[in-house]
Amino acid sequence: PAMAASCGAAAGPAMAEHRRGWRSARVAPYLAGHSRRRDLSARASDQYVFDPDNSSILVAGGGGVGIMVTRMLKDMGAWVWMLQRNDDRRSEIESMMAIVINGDARNDEDIERVFDEIDDLDAVVSTIGGSPADPSSD
Repeated sequence: PAMAASCGAAAGPAMAEHRRGWRSARVAPYLAGHSRRRDLSARASDQYVFDPDNSSILVAGGGGVGIMVTRMLKDMGAWVWMLQRNDDRRSEIESMMAIVINGDARNDEDIERVFDEIDDLDAVVSTIGGSPADPSSD
């Protein structure tokens, strides 16, 4: 037992280093040549490629992730509408030149109204979720 404990302790750092090296070797090919800005176009099939540039996109969910997604889409040249239940972040959203539409993504009538208001909607991004403290939709 004492021998096993000493081998385990000595093997611990070596094993951890081996795992780190293995993980790096597996991940490196995927990271090679990737810049900070990634290609975020969606491919539904080989015949259709969605490019966010000059597309109309609805982002539902007004938390931090929704704001980040909106910022990224605006940087990529998209026309972005954000579905918001309240006006708490209206100034931040409008400063990005995105359009705020008031409504609740959990309400069917609000969703129908939003789809009627936006002509030629190309995509919908849902960032609806909760937090560990409050798992209901934010």
